[in-house]
Amino acid sequence: MAKNTENSLKEYFAVLPREKLKILGNIRHWENVQVSSDGEEIWLKNFSQDQAFSPILKIIPDVKIYELREGLLFEIGKSVPSRKLSSGLLWNSLQMSINIELPAKNLLQNNVAESFTIKIIPSEIEKESNVLIISLEDLDTHISSIPEFRQAKLHWVIADEKVILLGAPMISLPGKTYWQNGNHFLPSGYDFQFSILSQEINYKLNSENQFYIFWKKDGRYFLIEKQKFMPLSISSFRKTKLIL
Repeated sequence: MAKNTENSLKEYFAVLPREKLKILGNIRHWENVQVSSDGEEIWLKNFSQDQAFSPILKIIPDVKIYELREGLLFEIGKSVPSRKLSSGLLWNSLQMSINIELPAKNLLQNNVAESFTIKIIPSEIEKESNVLIISLEDLDTHISSIPEFRQAKLHWVIADEKVILLGAPMISLPGKTYWQNGNHFLPSGYDFQFSILSQEINYKLNSENQFYIFWKKDGRYFLIEKQKFMPLSISSFRKTKLIL
């Protein structure tokens, strides 16, 4: 039986005022998308169907999203054409054309606000936790009861007078649990409002992928160098605790 290729053959375009160019930073990580300009408007093409209907694209101010049919552009959901495809456009990669400006930030407890509005919201999908943030006192109390084979699967670091334990399966101890999304760690039961932005956020905060990014529910974050994590053992914990 022949496959229905109707959706795969559809072409989608987006058009917005030229002064809105910087706002396209929100979709810069869409590597397939190309951009052009006719002098007054910005044109975008090569969207997948999921991207064309994505809320990330729809929330861009003044954007118009079209489907191309026989050389005419139809606004999504409309049955009559709105305009023709502009001719003579020179297309370039969106990633190469947009330089997102994100303010420089301290590595601890800051808010990314000016270029991105990052919101951490409750998620209906529960993900397996592989980070536990626990107090020094609680870990000191319980570390002797953790079997060596479980310790061998965990790494740890001290940050802001707390211990961050990393590994799976995570042990059941008092503290706050987090789940992993790439280099991001988010509180259990929470996710980015628009999870599709996670790669772009990582690109701006952590372009060389040398940090883990830990998020709080209010959108603040702190970074921990990956190389700072060390294997967990009773001796390493006790030695480190002595010099604090």
